[in-house]
Amino acid sequence: WDEVEKYKEFNKVKERNSDIKTMIAVTEGIFYGGGMNPVSFTEVAETEASRMAFAQSAVSFLEMYNFDGIDLDWEAPLDRDRGGSPDNYVRFVQLAEEIRSAMTESGKDYLLTVALPGTDWEQLDYDIVTLSAHVDWFNLNTFDYHTPKNIPKTEEQTSELQSHHELV
Repeated sequence: WDEVEKYKEFNKVKERNSDIKTMIAVTEGIFYGGGMNPVSFTEVAETEASRMAFAQSAVSFLEMYNFDGIDLDWEAPLDRDRGGSPDNYVRFVQLAEEIRSAMTESGKDYLLTVALPGTDWEQLDYDIVTLSAHVDWFNLNTFDYHTPKNIPKTEEQTSELQSHHELV
C-alpha cells in the first residue's frame, strides 16, 4: 500500500475541522517485505548522533506529511529478551529531549507524546517524571488492562488507575 496516499487521506480530516490535530505513532514491530531493514529504538537512542538523526528525521517527516505530532511507543525498553538495555532508562529521556529540541528549533508547535504500559510494574522501565519535562502528555495503553487472564472481570481497573497516579 502507498503510505504517502494514506497519510494525505488521513490528514484530510483537518479540512473539515481546523482544530483537529493528527499524530503518528512510532513503535517497534515486525516488518515484512523485501528491502525492509527495521531499526530498533535501542539503536536509535544509543548515541547522541543517532538520537539527533532520528529527531531531525521525525520533524522532517511531520513537516512533509502534515502531521502535528508524534507518539513514541517504546515497549519494554529495559527488557533484554526484547533487545532492551538498562541504559535505555536514561536514553529514552535523552531521545525525547532531542526530539523536543528539534521540534522547538523547527518553529512549529508540534506535539510529542509517549505511550506507557498499563501496568505499574511495567512502568518502572520508564523515567516518567523526567520524561514529563519533554512531552506534552502520556497515553496509557489500556489493552494491557483487559487480557484473557481477567476476562470478564474488569472491576479492578479503577484501583489500577489510581496506582498509576501515584507514580507521577
